Amino acid sequence: MQAHEIFKSIRIPELVDVRQYVRTLPTNTLMGFGAFAALTTYWYATRPKALKPPCDLAMQSVEVKGEEPARRSTLLDSDEVLVYYYDDVTTLYEVFQRGLRVSNNGPCLGHRKPNQPYQWISYQEVSDRAEYVGSALLHRGCKPNSEQFIGIFAQNRPEWTITELGCYTYSMVAVPLYDTLGAEAITYIINKAEITFVFCDNTEKAKLLLGNVESGDTPGLRTIVLMEPFDEDLVERGKKYGVEVISLRDGAKLTHKNIVSNTTAFLKVTESILTLNASDIHISYLPLAHMFERMVQCVVLCHGARIGYFQGDIRLLMDDLKVLQPTIFPVVPRLLNRMFDRGYGQTECTAGCSLTIPGDWTAGHVGAPMPCNYVKLVDVEDMNYFAAKGEGEVCVKGANVFQGYLKDDEKTAEALDKDGWLHTGDVGKWMANGTLKIIDRKKHIFKLAQGEYIAPEKIENVYTRDFKNAVLEDLLRLGKEAGLKSFEQVSDMLPRIVRLE
Repeated sequence: MQAHEIFKSIRIPELVDVRQYVRTLPTNTLMGFGAFAALTTYWYATRPKALKPPCDLAMQSVEVKGEEPARRSTLLDSDEVLVYYYDDVTTLYEVFQRGLRVSNNGPCLGHRKPNQPYQWISYQEVSDRAEYVGSALLHRGCKPNSEQFIGIFAQNRPEWTITELGCYTYSMVAVPLYDTLGAEAITYIINKAEITFVFCDNTEKAKLLLGNVESGDTPGLRTIVLMEPFDEDLVERGKKYGVEVISLRDGAKLTHKNIVSNTTAFLKVTESILTLNASDIHISYLPLAHMFERMVQCVVLCHGARIGYFQGDIRLLMDDLKVLQPTIFPVVPRLLNRMFDRGYGQTECTAGCSLTIPGDWTAGHVGAPMPCNYVKLVDVEDMNYFAAKGEGEVCVKGANVFQGYLKDDEKTAEALDKDGWLHTGDVGKWMANGTLKIIDRKKHIFKLAQGEYIAPEKIENVYTRDFKNAVLEDLLRLGKEAGLKSFEQVSDMLPRIVRLE
């Protein structure tokens, strides 16, 4: 049968026939049709819109004109990197002052106790408390300049941010202390920065600090300020060694420009899809001792949004999220079991130097250079990586690059060259679309007797990746071969990773 004959045989029902058919349908069926049509219309009108990338994803970075083969973000209008997003925000003090203004004195910092709602402190109250902290430091002999270092040894909480803001109010420097690398790290930082004042959250940390003074490891520490209640015994113990213990209720050198420029770059990359305001809420649980969380808080406070702190126990984070319902939830690859490999940076470049462009869902890279810095690759001949082939050590230059290591000119010279380029020690590769991929590590390379070079960190990463699953599979196979029943087999294990020496 020909096609035109088939169409002739098909009878399109008349409108009258359709009406007659509809009249025969039950009322429930008609209501169902109507509800389905309404839901379909509502979904179509309110469905999430696809993100429109702010640039061509096939060309996310371009080469900078000049002698050096560096690349910059295509979001920039010229080869000049971006330093400030808002004209009136050039320091961290001005970041908070802008937040105070645009929030109309709204809620600023929040905390909660188990099974309780969040309690909020207003922007003005935070400002007042920060002023009190800064004034108290001046009253006790601290100098209002960038050579005055104040230690903060505490978990994320409102007092952490208030103390930091108190330092910024009077041009002092806040120095985070953390014991994840051992007590020796705290001793080193206190002595290196000549810290005499330390704010800490609980008596356990205060006792650790006093123990270092008693052993003669930190002879310069003179005052410990506690955020939580403490016994008089702690005060008396401190007096024996010339350390005053009072109540708060009574390394890398980063400038304000470094942090503000990094914040500026983030705002520039996300300006087309992210507009923060006083209604936004951030959950603070990543360590404030690291720059990533502090940079996020800088973005939040600049726009008058709120910061809610977790209870201090990562196991209760899901409960905190349920109660707080944040709109901003920063994560790191380790938290997501390395499901993502997006974004790249280090403390020396104020948290970030590359960022994934919104709308780019591809994996296998760390994004394009941030608008506040340039990125170039330099030869690593020993490892057979050459910039001419688009591979080499990742080097960063821009407003977010640090000034150097405190009182360590030798280490600073290793990281920063004479032209201001930060040598990260990571080996990268330029992708065809202008994004950067981290492929290796330059530091900690050893030469074997047969003349070959090895990188222990790379070997460790290979062997520890999926370590647990690989061992479990072998155990299950051996058990099956030996005739073990399913209930006799190993069901889980806690691996102990041994570092390759």
